[in-house]
Amino acid sequence: SIDYLIFHCFIPPSLLPNTESLPPNVKLINLSQKTTSYDEGNDNVPTECDMAKLFLRVTDQREKQNLLQTPIKKLTTMISHQIINMPYILVEYKPAFGHIFADYLKDYSHWGYSDLDVVLGDMTRWISNEEWNDYDIVTYGFGDQDKLYLRGQFTFH
Repeated sequence: SIDYLIFHCFIPPSLLPNTESLPPNVKLINLSQKTTSYDEGNDNVPTECDMAKLFLRVTDQREKQNLLQTPIKKLTTMISHQIINMPYILVEYKPAFGHIFADYLKDYSHWGYSDLDVVLGDMTRWISNEEWNDYDIVTYGFGDQDKLYLRGQFTFH
């Protein structure tokens, strides 16, 4: 079966769907700081997202080798600020999602990403067994198949 893991931060519970109304393969994963309140009219708005800490996994080799020139806490704050104020920055990380979200993906044979405006439906009806089994990465393009790069519309690894 195919699960859809939807990571999010800073979404008030009143704007999220009731998880009991979702199909069992749709999993909402809240990465907001747990200590923050979302009460109406409350100015206590989160300033950091645990997603920022996960995104900094792309620096883990530099951190292990003590090569980071900016402290990890400062980098976390900077990335959190970008996620809050410029959420489109997240698309730049799509090819690294397998590493970034590795802890959540360890029980899966494949992982992927898509644009928010892509309706996926029953993927087993339009992704062939050959694509699932014979390729490390499958990415779909629209008129640019001769280009060698990953497309954000839909790619799976």
